[in-house]
Amino acid sequence: MKRNVLFTGAMAALIGLTVGCEWTGTSSEESWNDAYSWVNFSGTYRLYDLVEATPGTDPTESTTTTEIDVINENQGSTVDGVDSYGGALRNTPVVAGSVTITINGVPFVDNGTEVLVGANGGTIKYGTGAWTAKTVGSPDPGRDIRASYTYVKSGTVVVPGNPGTTGSTITQFTVNQQGNLLTFTDNNGVVYNGRVTGANVPSESRSAGNVRLNFEVTAGNGARIIGTLSGDWSGGTTGTLSNRLLRGTYSRGGTHVELQGASGSVAITPQPVTTD
Repeated sequence: MKRNVLFTGAMAALIGLTVGCEWTGTSSEESWNDAYSWVNFSGTYRLYDLVEATPGTDPTESTTTTEIDVINENQGSTVDGVDSYGGALRNTPVVAGSVTITINGVPFVDNGTEVLVGANGGTIKYGTGAWTAKTVGSPDPGRDIRASYTYVKSGTVVVPGNPGTTGSTITQFTVNQQGNLLTFTDNNGVVYNGRVTGANVPSESRSAGNVRLNFEVTAGNGARIIGTLSGDWSGGTTGTLSNRLLRGTYSRGGTHVELQGASGSVAITPQPVTTD
């Protein structure tokens, strides 16, 4: 059975730079460190590499796109005496009309024509994610600048190639994480149960960094997914886990398919990590 997760070069580089607490567990719940319980990968992951779940078919490939929501992405902070700000959203292309930049609690809202409306106005470029905004006067220094928006992700769809074969295409998973226990439910109603088998998180829960959980889940129909949940943690007493990705290998019978999906950002208020 194929068990290795295939990563893109960018993902492999990101994981290679991760520094923090790490463990590799077994099936034993005692391997889980409760200091990691602030990590939250629950949510709906829309696949941009879709899985054809019927064994024995001859798959073909086409392309698809899916829209991913990002909430409260960190765009820096205000500076004393400055009333003009700018930055770049981390994910592109951006969906027109979806952007809200909040500076010192004041929203700048995308009107669908690359114009940000609010205070003294601003701009947003959908292709590059570059934005500008001008406040009324100088806001207090050190206040958060946050961005919420939707971007488009493109990828490969694996579908049945045999004439007359419909199959059961998996387009998304709903993930429920309770500590080290995981439940995946796909859009066909199939439930996969399993657990976290390893973790890499920042050594202090309020420090920014990449978060990665390795997992294995299985379903009653014999399907198994072995893979990784990862995200970028902004850090802070209340922060955001963004760019949440699901990557792994789906296996059932003679079918082995690499899948990847993405979910929106979540706000987290972590408890301090006291053990490693």
